[in-house]
Amino acid sequence: MTTDTIAGDTDELTTPHEDTEPGERTPEPRRRPLRALVRVPARWAGAAVRGPLRRPVLTLTVLAVLAVLLAAAVTAGTVLRQRQTAEEDARGAATDAARAGVTTMLSYHFQTFDDDVAKATGLLTGDFKQRYQDLMTGTVRATAIDQQTATNASVARASVISATPDAAETLLFVNQTTTSKNLQGPQLTGSRVQVSLIRDGDRWLITNLTPL
Repeated sequence: MTTDTIAGDTDELTTPHEDTEPGERTPEPRRRPLRALVRVPARWAGAAVRGPLRRPVLTLTVLAVLAVLLAAAVTAGTVLRQRQTAEEDARGAATDAARAGVTTMLSYHFQTFDDDVAKATGLLTGDFKQRYQDLMTGTVRATAIDQQTATNASVARASVISATPDAAETLLFVNQTTTSKNLQGPQLTGSRVQVSLIRDGDRWLITNLTPL
């Protein structure tokens, strides 16, 4: 019996065959590729395929998560900065509106009283607007004309108690100089007032004024 031989160049395996009688032609041995005899267990094959693929997939997943987190952080930061900017703008605009509104509300002259009140009411809104108008056109008007009163108000200091992009609370220190035929000279008085405002379009309007 012949033995199996491995053909180095062909990677083929020669299979055994039975002895032949003298004079008979020896049949050509059947040859099978060597690679056909090399069996790789399925679990190894799977590992060989899956192993290299898992790493790129995991890397892509991590990168995707990081990208989402980064985008969320950038968005949150942008929103926060926009809100801070809006609040800072609101504080400045509301303070300016409170100064102008209080100065106009508390300043009047008996000769131009009706016009002065009309200017002031244009800076107010809500129920407070009507209450102010009723007060000024009632008792205050009659007294101002009778006593020939003129009052000039100025804001010495102003600060913001709280502010959002649409509403604000401010604190003002107000000085008023009043003249009247019953006074020997100008009379100076000081007061503190808390002024509430809301945003109406691109304007800030006063919704309440409370003496403190």
